[in-house]
Amino acid sequence: MTACGGQPNGPASGTTGEYDAMIGKTIAYAGFRAHALYEKSGIPAELGSLERSQWLDPEAIAELQNRRLRALLDHIKRHNPHYGRFWAEHGADPDTVRTTADLVKLPVLTREHIQHHWRDMISSSPPENEIILDHTGGSSGKPLRFAMDRRRYFSRMASAYRHDRWSGWDFGVRTAYIWGHPAAFRVQPSWRTRLRRRLFEPYIGLDSSNITVESMLGFHATLTRYRPRVLVAYANSIYMFARFLQERRLPPLPPLAGIITSAEVLGDEKRRVIEACFGAPVFDRYGSRETSVIASECEARQGMHVCSEHLVVEIQKGGAPAQPGEYGHFLVTDLSNLGLPLIRYRNEDLGLPVQGACPCGRGLARIGMAAGRQTDFLVTPEGQLISGVALATYLTGHAPGIVQAQIVQEVPQELVLRLVAGEGYGPRTEEFFAQQIPKFVSDRMTWRIELVERIDPLPSGKHAYCISKVDPASVF
Repeated sequence: MTACGGQPNGPASGTTGEYDAMIGKTIAYAGFRAHALYEKSGIPAELGSLERSQWLDPEAIAELQNRRLRALLDHIKRHNPHYGRFWAEHGADPDTVRTTADLVKLPVLTREHIQHHWRDMISSSPPENEIILDHTGGSSGKPLRFAMDRRRYFSRMASAYRHDRWSGWDFGVRTAYIWGHPAAFRVQPSWRTRLRRRLFEPYIGLDSSNITVESMLGFHATLTRYRPRVLVAYANSIYMFARFLQERRLPPLPPLAGIITSAEVLGDEKRRVIEACFGAPVFDRYGSRETSVIASECEARQGMHVCSEHLVVEIQKGGAPAQPGEYGHFLVTDLSNLGLPLIRYRNEDLGLPVQGACPCGRGLARIGMAAGRQTDFLVTPEGQLISGVALATYLTGHAPGIVQAQIVQEVPQELVLRLVAGEGYGPRTEEFFAQQIPKFVSDRMTWRIELVERIDPLPSGKHAYCISKVDPASVF
């Protein structure tokens, strides 16, 4: 591969460097295990289990799913009366569901249902002090509150570690995040987070919520000094950064093992530009706040492997399973969240099943993405780029009374916030926008609210929650 600036950017070599890296990983993994023991998280054991189970054949993984599904349904029967009422209203009998193939006997769970009933959906066991409340940022334009039990919280972390390792990441490996959520980097991290970063997860964060020529020059300088081995980034953010580096013909970054992209749709052209610029393979990832990592590319990069030990992903078209080559809506069942179970949850993303065995040898199911979250950059009159995913996620996730939202920019001077109002919408909502929007946008930009009954997806099925008609390349 040829990196930005026209110089080769190959992998690091040298016996001494490899030996130092191995020692560093060993020490970091020891720190990880010590930290997990202190927290009583069980993550090392879960991670070890996942690293073994990924090599099981599909039939063995299916049997594991079936056992966990039956255990989950038994738990719901004893501790979650809401699901009993919900299924009864639809004439469904969970006692007839014995395998994942039987899930079609149960009704689809929508985001709207969770929005209205999430408190009632929390199980009576585990106890309240083991339930972790959370919310999405509204990446589909519809913010969502949900919960999980403590054990599931830690198993999600183990799943992420397993998938991260496919990209070249490991404990002790320096990582840089080019991420578009400013709160992730501006809030003072807890002592536990600082301890993790020191012991086994060294990383830096680069805020891509507001991008300027100066900030991208700063990214380049910081990454050159820090020398990360893995980049984790919003797909659009790193694509724009790659284009900038190519245009300016800046010196290549130190060698990278891999690049993980997420949060936004990654097309073939964007992948080509990113890989050509950074001289490293891109590993695309698909996930959501409410279910964590759903699927990731392995080294073969021929579809994304589902985290099948904890998740079942059905793909439905017109009320029936999608056939090979057909795109449909994802229905996700979390087999391990006892706190607030998600059974056949339609998350409004689209994809298709990938047939056959993967060359990597893993038995995990594979999916391909079709049309999911689509985000444009907003462009200020001064030529500043604002991450659409950052702004839309923050505003829709925190503003009271918003059912669905979309940000539209026709000209650099104005934004239109198209909103579907729900319970709780009122003066406090508009006051929130008045206080928060100026923190993201130029003082030369105006904004207005447009209340609508609904926001339909694009003809392609994409849920475009930020649309800009202004070309971001004009900034360069």
